[in-house]
Amino acid sequence: MAEHEIELRAEVAALPKLVLGYKVRFGERAKQYGDTILSASNLTPEELQERCEESETLGDLVSGGVARAVTVADPEYRDALARLAVAALEDDARIDEIALIQSQIVQLEPAHLRILVKLEALQNASAKPTVSFAVSYTEDWGGLSEAAVIAGLERLAGLGLGRVA
Repeated sequence: MAEHEIELRAEVAALPKLVLGYKVRFGERAKQYGDTILSASNLTPEELQERCEESETLGDLVSGGVARAVTVADPEYRDALARLAVAALEDDARIDEIALIQSQIVQLEPAHLRILVKLEALQNASAKPTVSFAVSYTEDWGGLSEAAVIAGLERLAGLGLGRVA
């Protein structure tokens, strides 16, 4: 019994270091998200804060984006969330529309976005536009297995972003 207690104490003792690592990583991800917004919008941090305080919907959109951004390792995903915030900052009339888009995006994982990018490329290469997912697994799907692609397509279809053919 004493041996297991020692092993457990050693594992628990490692947790603060692990938690600290996550806090640092989350801080870096939040900084990337914020830096992208500031750079693309040409706003100062104070101006961004003021805009978010003026519009509760915009503030919710920006803070919702950062809440998701810190939990995702993929920098392109974080960049997509930041670009949504920038779009909302550029056009007040579209804030509600962009908030709706963001609510769909935050339900997705980075692999879903890679699948969407690939589908867009396939559709652009095809002469006939389609919303169904008729795919070839001989294509490069960014390292995703056939099972992952199918699961991703099913999820996208479930969100109304197409249908599986």
